[in-house]
Amino acid sequence: MKKQAGFVLFITLIFIFVLTLIVISGSQTMILDTQMQNNSRHDFQVYVRAYVGMQFVAHRLEGDPITLPDSALSLNTTVKNVQTDQCGNQTVEIQSIAQDRFSKVILNSRDIFAKVPREKGCKEMPLHQRIWWQES
Repeated sequence: MKKQAGFVLFITLIFIFVLTLIVISGSQTMILDTQMQNNSRHDFQVYVRAYVGMQFVAHRLEGDPITLPDSALSLNTTVKNVQTDQCGNQTVEIQSIAQDRFSKVILNSRDIFAKVPREKGCKEMPLHQRIWWQES
């Protein structure tokens, strides 16, 4: 009778040990998944901040400035005039850099802003058109 009680106890302990290993393995996977999701969310927030900075510059150049919300992420935007045609339309390069201590996103674009009001003899074009953009 004592041998059977010891055997049952031994089997029970092995069963509890195996269940504990399964739970630990599953919780490590969940922790890793959560960390990956948090990193992805953070990278997306930095990207969105850089994109909003680019939109901020475009609105300012269109004569319709917007206010950016406060953020813990730093934002630096620069505008370089590449060309102004005979009608006063400007081609500019915009760079928007958003960063914090963990990540950094740099967005570059080349845009054309039409002169308003349009002069006679100049072709009609949209107020703003993005020629190209890239993330680096």
